[in-house]
Amino acid sequence: MSHIIHCPHCGIDYEVEAEDLGANANCESCGKDFILKKDIPKTKKPTIKIQSRKPPLGTPGNPMPKVDGGSYHRGGQENSSYGQPQTVQYVAAQKSRGVYIILALLLGLIGIHNFYIGRYGSGAFQLIFTVALGWTIIAPIFVFLIVLIEMFTVKTDGKGRPLD
Repeated sequence: MSHIIHCPHCGIDYEVEAEDLGANANCESCGKDFILKKDIPKTKKPTIKIQSRKPPLGTPGNPMPKVDGGSYHRGGQENSSYGQPQTVQYVAAQKSRGVYIILALLLGLIGIHNFYIGRYGSGAFQLIFTVALGWTIIAPIFVFLIVLIEMFTVKTDGKGRPLD
């Protein structure tokens, strides 16, 4: 059974369950703490339904259920080291040689193809060289020749992994 609780600070009404009476709450409207106790609302304001503030699962106020002799189950898998830092395996995405060549053809003068495979130094050189000296005819021709050579010779990404 739910009850209507009145915030003593701002006057907003809350709808709470009977088992939550007597608990501490924080008003969403004014941000002040108050105790959930049954009273009669004095004004007609919008009613907001709130849930009880139970401690998170696994804390002293709400312990994890013990299963199979003291080990914990989480997400259907047994985990006896609950609360310990878990190792995360990072798998790098394989870079495509086809995408590398298309980027070299379309945006090679500014080095985008090198940024794509993780060769940041080469990409930054081509970008800066083209922006700084792009008004001359020699600089873009020089960078274009570098791009053509890279399209046919680069077979690995910036960390040495082969392009797909």
